Amino acid sequence: MSWYSVKTLTRSTIIGVKTQDTLFDESLMLVEAKNTEEAKEKAEEIAKEGYQPTYKNEHGETIQWVFEKILEVTDLCEETIYSGIQVYSHLYRKEEPDSKSEFS
Repeated sequence: MSWYSVKTLTRSTIIGVKTQDTLFDESLMLVEAKNTEEAKEKAEEIAKEGYQPTYKNEHGETIQWVFEKILEVTDLCEETIYSGIQVYSHLYRKEEPDSKSEFS
């Protein structure tokens, strides 16, 4: 067994509202699994169970969170986890348009 860092994407919608600014949540979780495929399966199950089906926001609108997809799975190459372990890294060059950095 190894530890994996898995990034998931979920989407929030307001029930009954056709046009809206969609709110997305990218979440990073640690999953212990035998291989990448099992890590994906476990992460998807956790992500789907992690949100309550619907709830009312402060405006009385019904909000629903829906699992969209697994964005990324990274094998941490570790059998045990410890304080300070790196669970995610994103290497990029300054020229990349999607880079969210103070150096951009």
